[in-house]
Amino acid sequence: MTHRTYQSYLATARGSHHSRIEDRGYCDDDLGAYAVADGIGGIGGGHVASDLAIKTFIREVKSLKSVSKPWSPEILNSLLVRINDAILNYGQEHSEYRGLGTTFTGVIVEHSSQWWLLHAGDSRLYCLEETGIRPLTTDQTLKTERQRMGLPADSAASREKHILTNYLGSSSFYPETSRFDPRPCSGLLLCTDGLCKSLEPNRLHTLVHAEMRSPENLCTHLIAEAKTAGSTDDITVIVIFPLSGS
Repeated sequence: MTHRTYQSYLATARGSHHSRIEDRGYCDDDLGAYAVADGIGGIGGGHVASDLAIKTFIREVKSLKSVSKPWSPEILNSLLVRINDAILNYGQEHSEYRGLGTTFTGVIVEHSSQWWLLHAGDSRLYCLEETGIRPLTTDQTLKTERQRMGLPADSAASREKHILTNYLGSSSFYPETSRFDPRPCSGLLLCTDGLCKSLEPNRLHTLVHAEMRSPENLCTHLIAEAKTAGSTDDITVIVIFPLSGS
């Protein structure tokens, strides 16, 4: 197990227009693993996909922790591919859930200065800093892809940010993993788009710095503010703070 140097809290709230929660989350400071998943609306079995993604992630991380370090990008890419395969296989075996899918953003601790980010879709990871919040992920959406290619927004620009170009459960899925050093951050924030698409970065920064002492209070406050701002989607939030003296 990873030596515990962080404290975290996970909170999930059902969207007002949803009959069930499509989001899932996981945090374990002793294992050094954190993740959020948002079952894709409009695709059958979104709640099944997000649940399967998190459960497979937990199993894979426990196996990964026995692998000799340093870990290679190929090992982390393969881990993410296996999660995708688990979802694809489930859809093939259960015709009522064919086409199930989910976003996924996960973090795994290798050691204090090297963490791994696993990402698919538009859930996000932020580094919390004194001067603001810095995104460590890029949304994998049609809007972001067109911007990257220097193309103008199309006539459906308002919808582009909701159209995913990559997600778990896709037959064209591609893994995106990277290393990062969390030490420059005052904390980390993982969230599904029910939060980040309701609150502007400046507002998020203000809320974060009002509650930097307690992960639980910050999670509760962020969800309440997102709902006040008009979010009707499921919201899952994980806040990770370093322990004093670590």
